[in-house]
Amino acid sequence: MSASTGVTWRTVRKALDSSWQEPRKTLPPRATGLDRYKSVIDEIPRADLGAPRKQRHTVTRIFHRPVEEHGADVSSMVFPRSQSSRRLRSRPMDSGNEVSRLCCALSSIRQHLPPSVAELQELRHLDLRENAVAEFPEPLAGLPLLRQIDLRSNRLSHLPDWLVQMPSLEKLDLRWNEIDPSLPVLSELERQGCVVLT
Repeated sequence: MSASTGVTWRTVRKALDSSWQEPRKTLPPRATGLDRYKSVIDEIPRADLGAPRKQRHTVTRIFHRPVEEHGADVSSMVFPRSQSSRRLRSRPMDSGNEVSRLCCALSSIRQHLPPSVAELQELRHLDLRENAVAEFPEPLAGLPLLRQIDLRSNRLSHLPDWLVQMPSLEKLDLRWNEIDPSLPVLSELERQGCVVLT
């Protein structure tokens, strides 16, 4: 069987022992050259909140400031993805309650969304694809208009019971996670008319 499938005998043994994959190990974030400049980088978008939109820093300009002002040795290829994650964590939501669509795909989110996401009462579509989210974001429980949640390619292995109480949820995409499709919460969501993809 190992020769016909092209995998090692250990993989075959694991598949025979259980049809469910073992949970992924959650690894601590790796240290990067950005770590020592995080406070400097985070302060730039905060200061931009009071500036006209066209005068705010772009990701490219935010990258150049630590390089020019502090001599940072940082890769311009890695910086944009790291910066998009920090923007989500540091941005206050008090002026963005009217947001209806939020895209945080490929943002290197490893833990939780900030509690301030719960203030986005007009949010209808949330895209969290291809991050490292291991727990269903609790701030979403209080969003009455949220219709679609895209959590493809994360590290989810279980779901909270309060998910079935979200009044407007129409579509939940959980593909390429480690979710058991037979979970009662998924059955109840489907009974309520929500499209669930696992």
